[in-house]
Amino acid sequence: MIPTSEVAICNLALAHLGESPIVTLLDANEKARSLNRIFTFTRDAVLRGKDWKFAKVKAVLATISGVTIPGWEYVYGYPVKCLCVRRVFTDIESQDPPKIEYETLYVPSLSRKVIVTNEEQAYVAYTYQIENAELFDMSFNMALSFLLASQVAKPLTANDDTAKLMLQIYGSLIGDAARINDSESYKKPIESSSIEESRG
Repeated sequence: MIPTSEVAICNLALAHLGESPIVTLLDANEKARSLNRIFTFTRDAVLRGKDWKFAKVKAVLATISGVTIPGWEYVYGYPVKCLCVRRVFTDIESQDPPKIEYETLYVPSLSRKVIVTNEEQAYVAYTYQIENAELFDMSFNMALSFLLASQVAKPLTANDDTAKLMLQIYGSLIGDAARINDSESYKKPIESSSIEESRG
């Protein structure tokens, strides 16, 4: 893995725009200020947008007692630094466990989000808010750099066409990155039984 950093990703974004690099995101110039304002939100949006393997976490859900949600039997705490719940399941041994019914809600009395299900012991697969850029996938970095470039193109270049081009390239790259991401795992296809086949 090639070491990288937030500044390296931001400088890649500036390179797409033909701009000189910055030293830190705290530099006293418009480039650094513009990127510093949007980096965290943009990074998290790209993380949330796909089920990235490098940011995937599987964990047991922690039960919250003393709280009742109409229509649901069990209330669980929403995982810390969870950007997006991908699946809630009960079969922890399975490589591709079937999803169970669930809902994510905000509970005002708790001042927090929760996950509700009708299963007594549930697990969750989710996208974690990774902040260490050294853990990012290279294709993720490239896509992120173009989205950053699209957002700072207008204030830095005053050119709407450049901003649109950067966004178009991001759209293309994020699709390629998703395909690469999906290739980093393999699960055997589930074989249907003869009874199931006869029903089909």
